[in-house]
Amino acid sequence: MAGLLCVIMVPVSVARDLFVNHEQGSDASEGVSADAPFQTIKAALKICAPGDVIHLAKTVTPYHEGIEIADNQSGLPGQPITIDGHGATLSGCTSLRAAEWTELGDGLYRNARLLPDLFPSGQPVNEALMRRFFFLFNGRMVRMGRNAKGDCPPLPKPADLKAGEWTHDQDGFYLKIDPSRELSGEGIEYPDLGNGLRTSDGRCEYLVVRNLNVTHFYADGFNINGSTLHTRFENIEAIECGDDGMSAHTASRIEVDGFVSRGNTTGICHVQGSHSSSRRLLLENNCAFEVLLVGSGVHEIKDSVILPNRRLTRVMRLSSEGAEAGKGCSLNMENVLVNGDHTNEVHDEEESRRLGHEFTVEILGKCQWSARRLTLRSVGLTSKWSAPGVSEVSLFQSIVGGQVKPEINLLAQTIWEANDNSYDLAGIAVGGIRYTPAQWEDYRRATGQDQESSWGVPSVGKSRGADLSKLPVISGN
Repeated sequence: MAGLLCVIMVPVSVARDLFVNHEQGSDASEGVSADAPFQTIKAALKICAPGDVIHLAKTVTPYHEGIEIADNQSGLPGQPITIDGHGATLSGCTSLRAAEWTELGDGLYRNARLLPDLFPSGQPVNEALMRRFFFLFNGRMVRMGRNAKGDCPPLPKPADLKAGEWTHDQDGFYLKIDPSRELSGEGIEYPDLGNGLRTSDGRCEYLVVRNLNVTHFYADGFNINGSTLHTRFENIEAIECGDDGMSAHTASRIEVDGFVSRGNTTGICHVQGSHSSSRRLLLENNCAFEVLLVGSGVHEIKDSVILPNRRLTRVMRLSSEGAEAGKGCSLNMENVLVNGDHTNEVHDEEESRRLGHEFTVEILGKCQWSARRLTLRSVGLTSKWSAPGVSEVSLFQSIVGGQVKPEINLLAQTIWEANDNSYDLAGIAVGGIRYTPAQWEDYRRATGQDQESSWGVPSVGKSRGADLSKLPVISGN
């Protein structure tokens, strides 16, 4: 008997190019041509499928839109959903409407109904959100000295405002301008959108985001959540957002290749059980931390440059706070320059000592921190808070020195491995004992570490510290 052959035809999706232009597009179009694009990214995301590429036109004005990746909006292996910004900018700010503000005299204005969904009248203020909030005065970001993860002085009283400042109390928001000028001519903006790009708390897989700039959102530039897996970011920027330049949460797994994060509360802040692999980072002038890693995640930073905010930031913190019992956080760094000497500011001796003390890499709790070919300029290294576990710290082929001689200060319980390094330190404390440069040989005998390292002697002929020829020159989009 002849067999019966059944052929089941499975439809194969054909990858499409979808186009968005907020200045010229329409969401009533099909979006499959650059001549007839969508107006919003949301419209393109609504119909995209595995393998599709969403192209954003690089427009004169920024897109006033955040990207929301919905639950289960995923690509497939070899067929990711790609968002290519082509250098476009998304902005979370909108222009102030002068007619909505009441003039109180002497350049002071009040708005009792600004962002009522975020700050409802008669309800307690969302302090966490208020710490992230800011205004732009002719493009200048004004945080009032506050940020979400560091300094947060009380907001001033309305009567104490100076021109170019703002505040908030139970009666609403207040702005102060030069009383000789008109509010409508001051170019003031405020953030009304939360995140530049956000993935859902559910599951998203096989995403690629590239060539995209985000700025002036009141929360994060890139907010990664839930089970966001097999997701890659290439050549992106987050500038002056209210909280983190990029923040990965929960069980997300991301790769980053080319990221500028400047003027945010943190450059990157990855927490909980998230994993990240990053290279070609430029983290610069963020307010509280350039790098903040908390929880039980596994992270890697390679071929990167970190230029800390000279006055406000603790450069880096690695912490096991919130991790499950027995688990901790780990970071591997390779070929990274952390340069606290990057400005030409001149400080008195007391200020230099203060800055030298504050510029540290902090390792808290049960953490593993390892570095190879690292250069720390005027940035020290310290471990704190031994409970609930012991930190493991290793440093190889690295340079630690700078205009302000830093300290290495490790808890007695810290497991310390180091070799083939070049130091120009004020001191090093290991195993509960502090050693000065004159006690270098005592340190090596007592610890058994740094047998091929040098202290205060140039490392002639040695391959130590970051290889500057391999570090990124990231000019942005």
